[in-house]
Amino acid sequence: MAKLRSLNVIDTVNEDTEYDNITRAVASILQVPICLVSLVAEDKQWFKSKCGLGADETARSSSFCAYILFPEAVEDARMLVVTDARHDIRFMKNPLVLGEPYIQFYAGCPLVTSEGLRLGSLCAIDRIPRDIRPGEVGLLVNFAHLVVQALEDNHLEKLHQELRGEDLDEEPKEEEVQWNGGKLRTEAMLDARQSAVVLVWARPDSMEWTMFFANKVFAGLTGVEVIAPYKFPGEPQVKVHGKMSAQASFWDHIRLVSREPTQVMELWKTVAVAMTGRQLDTKPGGFAARATVKQSSRQQAGKTFLNCRFTPAEVPISETSAAVKNPGLRSTEKWPRPRGWPGEGHWFFIQMIPEPMANGSMSRQPSLPQEAEATKPQTPQLSTVSSTGATESRQLAGGTSVGTRPPTSPFQDVRLVRLVGQGSFGAVYFSLWSGAAVAVKIIKTVIPAGKDVAEFDKNPHYEAALSVSISHPNLVQTFKHGGRINSLSTNGGAEAKELGNVHETWIVQEWCDGGTLRAACQSPKLQDQGLLEALEICMEISRAGQYLHDIGIIHGDLSGNNVLLKSMPVPKGYVCKVCDFGLARVLDGESKVSITWRKGTYLSAQGVEWLTERYTL
Repeated sequence: MAKLRSLNVIDTVNEDTEYDNITRAVASILQVPICLVSLVAEDKQWFKSKCGLGADETARSSSFCAYILFPEAVEDARMLVVTDARHDIRFMKNPLVLGEPYIQFYAGCPLVTSEGLRLGSLCAIDRIPRDIRPGEVGLLVNFAHLVVQALEDNHLEKLHQELRGEDLDEEPKEEEVQWNGGKLRTEAMLDARQSAVVLVWARPDSMEWTMFFANKVFAGLTGVEVIAPYKFPGEPQVKVHGKMSAQASFWDHIRLVSREPTQVMELWKTVAVAMTGRQLDTKPGGFAARATVKQSSRQQAGKTFLNCRFTPAEVPISETSAAVKNPGLRSTEKWPRPRGWPGEGHWFFIQMIPEPMANGSMSRQPSLPQEAEATKPQTPQLSTVSSTGATESRQLAGGTSVGTRPPTSPFQDVRLVRLVGQGSFGAVYFSLWSGAAVAVKIIKTVIPAGKDVAEFDKNPHYEAALSVSISHPNLVQTFKHGGRINSLSTNGGAEAKELGNVHETWIVQEWCDGGTLRAACQSPKLQDQGLLEALEICMEISRAGQYLHDIGIIHGDLSGNNVLLKSMPVPKGYVCKVCDFGLARVLDGESKVSITWRKGTYLSAQGVEWLTERYTL
């Protein structure tokens, strides 16, 4: 209650259309007559936004949303779904069931603050009994998260000003990496303040992606305001700099940086895979791309560059939204085409973070290397960016220690959280990519003084370019990569100066929370259970290997340490994913090694044995 009072939102005039756009969008997509943003106070529930209801508030004693507040533990935040209130002992005598608005169906998602407190719910209501699909629950959870971001905007801005200058890069302990509440959730929601969010009807064969919702940040970046319809059939209204416009497609206002048709094909493929309903990965993630805002005549010269992430609407858009569990979502789900709309498609959220200039204003020029966009392995062209950012206090080759804090990411939408692995090659960090958990691998190569950057070992950059260009359910997905050069003389003193510079290759990959296959195999299994699990493991690794061989790639270092486990809703609880392509070979049509990126011709015994068995079966 104290948190709700501190926001000064109860009984205020709703002059902000963002909440109304959310309730209209939810009501239309879920096809319900009523959708509310309900805030629960001591003696009443008050509606910050209402679609399809005339009342501004009701007594707390009759509130469905009040049930969402209990139990109060932060880890217990969950959806409340009532399929038929007339037969639910909690609500069968409720005046809102027996009288107006005659509630029979109710689905409410808690509004969870940055501290993990619950203020009320975003709820969908119907006057007839019905159920809700896991995909619709996922959409509701994501929109509830956007409601909280809007409610807490002023609070987070004040907190941002208070924390300015303080060290937010201190690594949390392993037990502190949780998203229900606490410092990490607060920092993630602080990061999300700068993110533009758009909901689109994405099509797998066309760039006509109709916008259905856009937050205030997107309007500020582009001058485009999207007003959702109350129901289908109906189309959203679009205003460009305050004037009505017929340009309702997302791509009418945003352009991909890459002119290569391969990236468009990969984007369409992402949509098509989601439409099949067989995508098992329901954790925050998505497709990465770099884009620019199309300039109008009234805008200044120059380009605004955006780091974009495309996520199916039923999948959590961030770890903070995923704190509200959706146990029924075991894969992506096919969405019905909105009535009156042409073309099959899928609802997608697009999150965009603008790249800042060195002075902190919005970027008008590229500030980091462009991620690889090819769909097949190519000889990589090295691109680097000079950096004067802080570096980590870890041992480099030669025993030189550089810096005092974890490194600052060259990507505006990626923030390092906690060191999880370290070796002579560099380090791996648990990180956040626009709120989604990812692993960031930093591979460091020392460039001796007097040597040109073009002369040093390009293998790390090759691994990054190769892994970002391939995609398979049993391969660790790489979202983006880049590189930069740090001068050892800046922080390392005279000894470091003699070494020259260090090149860092940054690879942003999906986070696999189950550790390595080698570590998992240390624990004995029951005989029958272990045999079935081993067979599934072999099948998953074999599928990854077959895919690589079919496109002419030999992994070259397949071992238990290079197979990671990611928890997923499958019988054994996880899926195997092959990683680390540092020793990979790309073969031409005659199976000759055309590219070798490590000294010598080493191919691990595990790889040779696996390759032999694969071709003799």
